[in-house]
Amino acid sequence: MDYEIINFFNEQSWLANLLQIGGGVSAILFSISKIYRYLKNYQLTNRINKVSDWVQERMKEPESAKDLRIAILDDHPEDYPLESLRKLGYIINSLKNISLAEIPSLFNFQCLFLDINGVLDEDSKRGGLEILKRLKTAEGPYLVAVSSRGFDITMSEFFMLADQRLKKPIPPADFEGIIEMAFNSSFSLHRAAERIDQLIGFGNPELSSIKKKILKKIRCYLETGKGMIELENSISQILPIGHSKDPLMKDLRLIHTKIGKIR
Repeated sequence: MDYEIINFFNEQSWLANLLQIGGGVSAILFSISKIYRYLKNYQLTNRINKVSDWVQERMKEPESAKDLRIAILDDHPEDYPLESLRKLGYIINSLKNISLAEIPSLFNFQCLFLDINGVLDEDSKRGGLEILKRLKTAEGPYLVAVSSRGFDITMSEFFMLADQRLKKPIPPADFEGIIEMAFNSSFSLHRAAERIDQLIGFGNPELSSIKKKILKKIRCYLETGKGMIELENSISQILPIGHSKDPLMKDLRLIHTKIGKIR
């Protein structure tokens, strides 16, 4: 019986050899795939000399302002061309009024059109101003102050705090123009990358060694989320006099966040 068991395994030596060969082939294929990824990344790193190229390589679908989450907070929704814009493909939510406790829910939107009167349960006169103040943060939506009364002095703070202003009633072309403006200034990865390239001067075939190092740090941050403080310090040293690094860093954070979701 013992002899039969030993003889059986001796006869299976071909199987062991096959497994050894298979393991070797797998190891070779794994090594080749790693080398391919390294070479591809090396080629990409040395070919791209501006941020907009880096973004273009990673975008799977074209961007569109019609992807924005838009809301209107106004007790007179008839003053807005909602039907026309929805037919064009924009997704728009219309709210007549909210309470103070509901204000945080507005952070779910990326663009908000807001009247000052009749929109806040606790203050029907100037509640829109209180809502705008609470939403005016780095994470808040693009804010458009809207009124049928024009831009009078009593509403100056409301209009000054907003990103953009409109007078009701609003023609469809004006409304769509504001949405496109909001998209390009705050949500488009391509526009953000172009602003970075223009401000720092990327895109020149003969980049200086300093700018090459900064571009490398930018790619590292965009791909890993690491090195933000060191990157800020490096950028501060090369920006033209009078230019703040804050808008540029905001654009970089936008690209990093959205590209991370796409990958």
